[in-house]
Amino acid sequence: MRLQELREERKISQSVVADILEVTRQAYSRYERGERELGYAALIKLAKFFDVSVDYLLGNSPFYYPDSVKNAVQATDGDEETLIRYFRSLNDELKGVALETVRVLAGIPVANKK
Repeated sequence: MRLQELREERKISQSVVADILEVTRQAYSRYERGERELGYAALIKLAKFFDVSVDYLLGNSPFYYPDSVKNAVQATDGDEETLIRYFRSLNDELKGVALETVRVLAGIPVANKK
């Protein structure tokens, strides 16, 4: 599975991804190491979060998306493209703040950190 590769490529901590899945950081770490398997719902959440296909996430495809899905994704509106461009220009600390803000706005619960 490509979890660690995707997370590190995007400079995201394990805690951030664990929050998305509503699990502890330790539990998420076991997924990255292949000690535990993700369920269907978690795979879908991660594929959406990392903006890749489930096949890519599982290592079954070398491509982020099949061509038909990629073409649909490329047809985003200008606001999305602008938001992504702005996000990429932020330093790591501000990216974390932006992610937390979007999470709150989207109503994504934050897991309890221990």
